[in-house]
Amino acid sequence: MGMSSEYNIQSSRGYSVVTFDSSLSDCKWGDIERIGVELRTALSSQNRPHWLIDLTPLEFMGSSIVALLVRIWKSLQEREGGMVVVNPNSMTKEVLEIAGLNKVWTICETRDEGEQAIQKLVPNERPGATAVFAALLGWVVAGCAVAILLGSQNGVLGLTSEAVQASSYACGGIAALCGLVTAITGKQSWRVIGVVLLVTAGGLIATIASRGI
Repeated sequence: MGMSSEYNIQSSRGYSVVTFDSSLSDCKWGDIERIGVELRTALSSQNRPHWLIDLTPLEFMGSSIVALLVRIWKSLQEREGGMVVVNPNSMTKEVLEIAGLNKVWTICETRDEGEQAIQKLVPNERPGATAVFAALLGWVVAGCAVAILLGSQNGVLGLTSEAVQASSYACGGIAALCGLVTAITGKQSWRVIGVVLLVTAGGLIATIASRGI
């Protein structure tokens, strides 16, 4: 994702891993400010970002680095994200304890523990069973409405106009309801699918009404 001599950013499963190099301890305040701007810029391009901050290479941490971490943490909070810190070194751990940040942040001893902790914070973007079922049912019913309309025009169904109208309206209404449920309960692309289904169902109902079937 991004790299400099002082840090490295890598994408993982729903979160980013930011590893600071030991050279960060020797950086002047101006360099720390630059790094902060770079990291917040990278953060701003992510939706609900979750970062695993790995401080393992650091053996010393001054107030400027603590301030950098706090700024990153606040930026993550502003974007409804989360942060976990990996910090096995006793000296840097003491600095965070003095600042009281160990009571605010999740701080882990190892990278594996940190990854397990950050994964628990990352929201589950898999669609729920309700959204999936509603979307599938909605498209099937919408397809049935189209089939009824086409069949009635070709005279292959042998149904009265009242039966065609009632069944078409019923299918369109069910499809619209399924689209609404998908849009409300779904996540990300499933919400879009729900909206498209809702619009499609509305178009079917409008077509039935305009033709006066």
